[in-house]
Amino acid sequence: MFNLLRKATAGFSADYILARVKIAHFIPGRIRVIWPELKQDPSLRQEVKARLDKTAAINFYRINEIIGSVLIEYDVHKAAKDPFISSLLSKAAQRRARENSRRG
Repeated sequence: MFNLLRKATAGFSADYILARVKIAHFIPGRIRVIWPELKQDPSLRQEVKARLDKTAAINFYRINEIIGSVLIEYDVHKAAKDPFISSLLSKAAQRRARENSRRG
């Protein structure tokens, strides 16, 4: 079982989390990730839900356990003030830009 969010707050980096998800969609204020473990692991879904519920920058989220995705709508200004969320989103944006540049 992955306890990624707990580990992230215990010192694991945004890179650790991003290595385990695929970014399906990303624009400022909205991100959708595919996290395959969410399909089989109810405790991981609950952990993700609990962490997202506690994050002030998040306006809305939806976990889709059928396809293993998480859609997050967030306040860009509040996210910038949260060091972990800010780092995670910055690295996600960089990775998405690299993926888009490879497509041509």
